[in-house]
Amino acid sequence: MVGVVVGGLLTGGFGVLNARIQRKAARATEDRTLVEKLDAERRQREAAASAQARDALSKLLLMDPDPDYRRRVEEYRRIRAGDFEAVEHLGEPDESSLASWEEARHTLIMAVDTAAGDFGDQELRSRLNEICDMLRLYEGPEKYAHQMEPRTRYLAARHGFDCLGAFGRGEDLPARSKEYTDTLALVQVYLDELESDSRG
Repeated sequence: MVGVVVGGLLTGGFGVLNARIQRKAARATEDRTLVEKLDAERRQREAAASAQARDALSKLLLMDPDPDYRRRVEEYRRIRAGDFEAVEHLGEPDESSLASWEEARHTLIMAVDTAAGDFGDQELRSRLNEICDMLRLYEGPEKYAHQMEPRTRYLAARHGFDCLGAFGRGEDLPARSKEYTDTLALVQVYLDELESDSRG
């Protein structure tokens, strides 16, 4: 009789233990499945963000200079030559064309900025945000180094492509070129000036 009771207890105990092991294994499988699903969703989101950012950067690279570009280049040329009277005869920019150009440019920069938020990699997000700042604050390099907007835009967009390519290949992000870091420093000086002016 004792043997039957002990046998029953052992069988019941092993049954409970076995059920626990099976539940734990099922939870682990569910957890792995959930992690795999979340990882697949993240990869899909990052692939879409990369395509969005690349498309916007491509359009920025192909975008014409602003409608006032040629007038400003001529203005800089005449100032360097000391022909200040001739500067007055250059006229004013076409504000409506300039506004349309700025709006198109802003829309493309926002597309890169929005895409940046979908990357899980903090360093890539930071670089893309830095690139967007450089694109938005191109007046700094123009003001301090007479580096026109198309050059600043090229440096920013090219670096963006390089970063997205390295990320897609699973490589470290590329080093910033000297010309890029010099331009970024001018953007920072300009940003500091704007912030100082806003504080009064």
